[in-house]
This record gives sequence, C-alpha cells and structure tokens, in this order.
Amino acid sequence: MGYVSAKGVWVGRGGGGGRFFVRNLANPAPPQPSSHTHCCQQSGERWLPMLILGALMFLPGSYHSYIAYKAWKQEPGWSFDDIPDFDN
Repeated sequence: MGYVSAKGVWVGRGGGGGRFFVRNLANPAPPQPSSHTHCCQQSGERWLPMLILGALMFLPGSYHSYIAYKAWKQEPGWSFDDIPDFDN
C-alpha cells in the first residue's frame, strides 16, 4: 500500500509494474491537462440525441431478431417471410 513520511509525503506503490511514486500532501502538484478534455465536453452535450437514436435503432432490430428466432425454431405461425423487405 503506502505510508506517510515524517515530512507529510505519501510514498506508495503505483498503478502497474511495481513502480513507486511520491506525493507531497502539503503541497500537491497541479493537475495535468488531459488530452481528452475536449471530446468529453462534447459528448456531454449529445448524450440525449444518441440515446434517442439508439432506441430508435434498437427497437426494430430486436423485433426483427425476435421474428427470425421464432422462425428458426420453427414455431407454428412464424415464418421468415414475416420479416419485411425494405427494398423499394
């Protein structure tokens, strides 16, 4: 795990590979800018339209998959002909 030294410095094992790191608890280093900050800010603005589009795509797909499953199991009243063709 880690420990706090007499000077208030935390010494502990890092994430992977057994590397150790030292962090001064009294004067922490400023956070480094993240390279993905811009994309995360944009994705926060478009979650609702993506949720709506995802639902609109999921519902018909799951319905047609259900028809195909019932036809594959050869249950009476279900046929692959029940799946509509979307060709004009």
